Order: sequence, then C-alpha cells, then structure tokens
Amino acid sequence: MKKMLLVALVGIAGLTSCSKDYTCTCVSVLPDGSQTNTETKTISGTKDGAEKKCKAFDNVNGQVTTTCQLD
Repeated sequence: MKKMLLVALVGIAGLTSCSKDYTCTCVSVLPDGSQTNTETKTISGTKDGAEKKCKAFDNVNGQVTTTCQLD
C-alpha cells in the first residue's frame, strides 16, 4: 500500500511540475539590418512545446524578417 501511494504521489508531481510560463521574444529586422520592432509573448506549457510555439512566430513578410526565441 505504501509503495502504491509513493508511486501515485510521484506521478502526480511529475504531471504538475512540467508546465510553466515562458517568454518568447520576437525581433523584426529590415534587409539593411535595422530593427523595426520587438515583441514579447507569454507561452504556457512544457519547454519543448513553448519552443515550438515560439518558433512558429518566425516569419518573412515582404522585406521584414521576424525571428523569435525563448528567453
């Protein structure tokens, strides 16, 4: 019974401790290298999931290139 309780507690702790808030910073740059905009976004989840969501904000729109990364 004690072993089952210990396994259950470890399992619950493992599920709740992985999710947290991450800051994603996106910087937009013109072809001449001048910075046009910096924006931060808060992403909740696991680190791997947050990195994927942050990278999904990368964009090339005309001549403006936006690159995002977790802080």
